[in-house]
Amino acid sequence: MVVKTKNLDLLVERLSELDMNHVFVEAGPTLGSAMVDHGLIDELIIYQAPSLLGSGKHFYSSNNATSISEKLNLEHISTEMLMGDIKSTYRLRSDV
Repeated sequence: MVVKTKNLDLLVERLSELDMNHVFVEAGPTLGSAMVDHGLIDELIIYQAPSLLGSGKHFYSSNNATSISEKLNLEHISTEMLMGDIKSTYRLRSDV
């Protein structure tokens, strides 16, 4: 399926029409942040390789939190090793 739109609300509407309630999205910081900000993400799966790089983009870049009280709150669900990488699963928390 191809939906050519930058309108996330329209995208969700089209997916709903197709009874698609669970969607896996692999995204960079721009799309991922927009989806979080629109309340479209309820679970995050983050993969980490055992490596360090000196520069790069932030994983999440849109809430501009400058204090702990403005942070994005996550509930840890699970962590496992997967072919040498770390796979961590979180749910977004709206209660905090």
